[in-house]
Amino acid sequence: MISYEARYQFVYFVLSGIVAGIIIALVYISIQDTTNEHRAEEVMKIQQTLTFLKPKKEWNYNNTWQFIGDPYYRQQVYSAYFDPRTELYNPSDFDSNYIYYGSIRVFAVLPLRLQAPIICSIKYEDTFIKQVKAYEAFPMNEHENMKFSGYTIMCPLRLRRGAAIVNLPESVAIIYTANPLSEEVPTYVSISYSKENVLAKPNKTLAVCVGPLQQRYSQVLRLVEFIEIYRLLGADKFYFFRLDVSPEIDKVLGYYERAKMAEVHEWNFYGYQFEVEVHYAGIMVELNECVYRATFVDGYRYVAVVDLDEILVPLKCNTLLDYLRGAEDGRTSAFVFRNVFFFKKGPNDTMSMPRGVQNRFLYTQVKVKRTFLPLPPHVRSKCIVNGRTTIEMGNHRVWRQLEGISETNVHIKEGLMFHYREKCTGCRADPLIVDFTARRFGSIIWDQVDEVCEKVFQNGICPMD
Repeated sequence: MISYEARYQFVYFVLSGIVAGIIIALVYISIQDTTNEHRAEEVMKIQQTLTFLKPKKEWNYNNTWQFIGDPYYRQQVYSAYFDPRTELYNPSDFDSNYIYYGSIRVFAVLPLRLQAPIICSIKYEDTFIKQVKAYEAFPMNEHENMKFSGYTIMCPLRLRRGAAIVNLPESVAIIYTANPLSEEVPTYVSISYSKENVLAKPNKTLAVCVGPLQQRYSQVLRLVEFIEIYRLLGADKFYFFRLDVSPEIDKVLGYYERAKMAEVHEWNFYGYQFEVEVHYAGIMVELNECVYRATFVDGYRYVAVVDLDEILVPLKCNTLLDYLRGAEDGRTSAFVFRNVFFFKKGPNDTMSMPRGVQNRFLYTQVKVKRTFLPLPPHVRSKCIVNGRTTIEMGNHRVWRQLEGISETNVHIKEGLMFHYREKCTGCRADPLIVDFTARRFGSIIWDQVDEVCEKVFQNGICPMD
């Protein structure tokens, strides 16, 4: 019979062994983390020593939806971007012979439940083609479980250690066995590069991305007011994606394009039943492609992702730039502004309207009653993102960011998202308060809107709808 003392010693040795095993495992994990961190730092340092040669071609940075393989499958690709962030790779994938120096980010619409692995067919200027397995390829969030989804595809780029010059590829195609013609007749998309040094970190200030303009959008005055108030708030570049708009909207967009304040890209996204087969005209692809365009082509540090009836308003600063400069800590992927509603059908307050104004309905100036309680973060909230740290953007939040980076929920005393709409959730049940914050610019916003409307339309009046 085993004595009590022997049993005690047995339990002691077992527990000691378990503790020792845990300590060894923790030490191993710590060593691995340290090793991985050193590998990542080493690759970033090597990347800085390389000479990058972009293909010698004329770049117009315009994209269009193109079918992949057989059009019957309705699988399409839109754009591709060179992404210099080596932080996207798992450092354990680095080896002694090769280093990853960047990647190609491809945006496409594919079946939600696509099972086939995706191969990236990367073409160089000398017609050399290299095929590599996609490092990651998966449906974007917010696909609403529909038949088709936006896809974000990361194609790895690597070179042998010791090389000094990198000849960057010209175009890329994605191929997969579920669509045989994708390999037989690949659809190549030009890769967009930074207009400056491909490794240059974004140094411009604030750009604005807007969801697809569709359903014969015709609210001209709202569009002009939207652009002009965001200009007063610090934005200097706007990106629009045109699916279906009125001729009057086209005139306004053309004016801002000529003034170098806006880019308008065709969004020829046809052949689907919206909200049945694919969510909201492919908006997830559009928003992500826009953030990558603003960040990795035009060099903007911050990108506001909003709709035309949404204004991100700082409450203690005059401009969004002033707020961002004070709030940025280097560890933030997005500043999330919580939603309050202004009821568009409510009465107008015209007390602040200057005399002689031609365009007499600016919704940010005549709608002054709003819901008192902001909705929670990620419920109709909108963001200003740091594109350099963002991997996947959503409609109301950032879904993925670099490791160690996180969102910041803007305090409701420091900023809110003013949402002007007819369907105003809570406007009839919750108490409303009067808020004159959007009038901070006085007559300037009225003057700027009138000036634009006079330049675009002979009678100086911007149509309201």
